[in-house]
Amino acid sequence: MEWSNYHTANALGLANPVARADRLQMAHTILALADSLSITRQHSTVLLTLACLYGNVAARKVMKFRADPCSFRAENALADIMVISRFIPLKLQVEQETRDRGIGFMRLCFLTDDSGLTEVLSCFKGQKVRSTEKDGSHETMLNVKVELATLLTEINMDKDTPSPADSTQETGQCEFDRLSAMLFEDAKDKP
Repeated sequence: MEWSNYHTANALGLANPVARADRLQMAHTILALADSLSITRQHSTVLLTLACLYGNVAARKVMKFRADPCSFRAENALADIMVISRFIPLKLQVEQETRDRGIGFMRLCFLTDDSGLTEVLSCFKGQKVRSTEKDGSHETMLNVKVELATLLTEINMDKDTPSPADSTQETGQCEFDRLSAMLFEDAKDKP
């Protein structure tokens, strides 16, 4: 994601909390913005923006949204978010290589005094990394398990209490389920 797109995300007004009744609609807006910028809905930037929407203090520290657009520094947010996509593959590669060489079971951890980044990073668990060389370029595919319920700290998980903003919500489907479905919805299938 280009750093200039962070300014677009900052313009959504997430520097201040969004009313619970309006969160699911704002999530629709965030995902539509990601679609318009050709960013996958599961990208760490999108997930952290949703985490800000749902009250995750650590995500707010990482994203650093500001009410005054002139005081927003996208470079800081981008640097923190890039840790996710850069550290996890390195961690998996080093740990796998030590096992393959019979050295043992080496474990890597990311050390920083940035408590927000540490907490957010703990929600992203690397599962598998695969690298290939294609036509003179290097491609890395990373599978990550995201602890979404932990990341979205204030989301409505109560199946018996529908979100106040969504009167069409089906019985037995909580806001978390609705948002999860939205994350994996194919943008091409929408009008």
